[in-house]
Amino acid sequence: MRYLISGLIALILIGCASTPEGRDSSVVQQNRAALQRTIQQTVSGRFWHRNLAGLNARSLVAQFYQRRHYQPAWVLLSHQQPRQRALLRILQAADQEGLNPSDYHVATLATEISLPKPWKRILSPEEIQQLVRRELAWTDAYLAYAHHVSLGQLYPTGRKLYWQRHPSRNALLSQLLPALHSGKTLTKTLRGLIPRQAGYLRLRKALQEYRALAARAPEWSWIPGKNKLVPGESDARVPQIRERLWVTGDLKQKGDSTVFCGRLEGAIRRFQQRHGLEVDGTIGRATLAALNVSPTERIRQIRINMERLRWLSHETDHEYILVNIPDYRLDYVNRNRHLISMNVVVGKRTWETPVLSSDITHLVLNPKWNVPSGIFEKEVLGEIKKDPNYLKKKGMKVLQGGGGRQKVVSADSIDWTKVNPKRPNLRIVQSSGPGNSLGRVKFIFSNPFSIYLHDTPSKRLFKRPKRALSHGCVRVAEPMQLANALFRENSDWNRGQLQKAINSGKNQAVRLGRPVRVHVLYWTAWVDEDGTVHFRNDIYGRDRSLQRALNI
Repeated sequence: MRYLISGLIALILIGCASTPEGRDSSVVQQNRAALQRTIQQTVSGRFWHRNLAGLNARSLVAQFYQRRHYQPAWVLLSHQQPRQRALLRILQAADQEGLNPSDYHVATLATEISLPKPWKRILSPEEIQQLVRRELAWTDAYLAYAHHVSLGQLYPTGRKLYWQRHPSRNALLSQLLPALHSGKTLTKTLRGLIPRQAGYLRLRKALQEYRALAARAPEWSWIPGKNKLVPGESDARVPQIRERLWVTGDLKQKGDSTVFCGRLEGAIRRFQQRHGLEVDGTIGRATLAALNVSPTERIRQIRINMERLRWLSHETDHEYILVNIPDYRLDYVNRNRHLISMNVVVGKRTWETPVLSSDITHLVLNPKWNVPSGIFEKEVLGEIKKDPNYLKKKGMKVLQGGGGRQKVVSADSIDWTKVNPKRPNLRIVQSSGPGNSLGRVKFIFSNPFSIYLHDTPSKRLFKRPKRALSHGCVRVAEPMQLANALFRENSDWNRGQLQKAINSGKNQAVRLGRPVRVHVLYWTAWVDEDGTVHFRNDIYGRDRSLQRALNI
């Protein structure tokens, strides 16, 4: 019995010396205190550049440890190993979310799990520094992955990436701090941060499908030629095109015939439809160019658009208007029902429509058009110089003076050859009416770019397959249909009242009963409800910019 008691006492002492809960272990307490001091010094900036080079989540790291009173979360203590393993499994699967596992120190962290835990002796200052570097690598991987998978790797700001609603990093930390309770809790929390939007989950699935496609067809041979192929023709390239469409899933049966048959035509039409091409069943330059895009490029395109969807992951609106710039389309959605879908015209390459998210607050009926200074400088002034009657033909007036003292002056009284195009000291206003460039109605939402949706008298443009033709604003094909839908869902006005107000010719603003969210987005890859994967051309080169920023 005496030996048994002695053995139990020895086990208890060893346990106290080797666990964080062992309150009698002065060794653990001293090491922890030294580690806390060094963590605080490091994240507060003293050793920042030397010890934290290459980390992703520096600002979050500092807040993380401030809230933990600089206590370690990953190293020194034995019970933290299950936590490490749980995080490592999540990080190793980061590619399923279109992320790069190497961004989260996966190779380094994998070797650290098996490292000895030196908590039985007082550690030297050099050993403490080494532990701090290891500790911060785990924390950085944890916070960076959580931020990237839930909110995106980049922060959407500027003309090309603008959102008015920004998610709170503090809210993210509030989720991540208690998740350290156990490996199971950590796993559940990180998996819960993956966006649950249907569009994201469908694109996530498409990513795996295109990776499998790339594995099946690693050699993506170039289909040559420039001449158009039409149904009924025979061409040596047809078997290669047939094989390509079978690989992409657009053609259900293989074949080696050189004849462009009806079944192949149907596959071409499906391919054209999901790539935003003119659906004519022939194989011209645009269709051939799309056929030549490799699965590797499509994978990159999917990953880029998964990032864009993560920027929207915090949006929870049930009712919204969605404009997809590269698709030249507008959809009005209410509780997952697509109420309206129509063609739009977006900004040309030199007048790009910005990405933004805002709220439509009111409509302007029979709007006037204040010609923007950029359009005056680059277009209108030149037209006036060529044709002295240009302003009269367009129903435009010239206003001079500043502030409330502006007055209408005759266009003939101005020497247009001496007008400074950058500082004209005048303003051009187009009167309301059917010939107004904004048509009969415009839809207003707050944004720093003076962008809005509007009608247009140039209806023929909506029939073109490529519709990047405006000065940045979005022209809608069926403005009255959109206005009536907004009022039907959100106002006491009815269709007859709206039409009567427009027919009056009176310029007036009509406020909606409640704001309606509008997203003007740039999606070049998405998946329909039926699982059809769509791709669009990168009309503004923004995929290329994002690819460089993400390094993918």
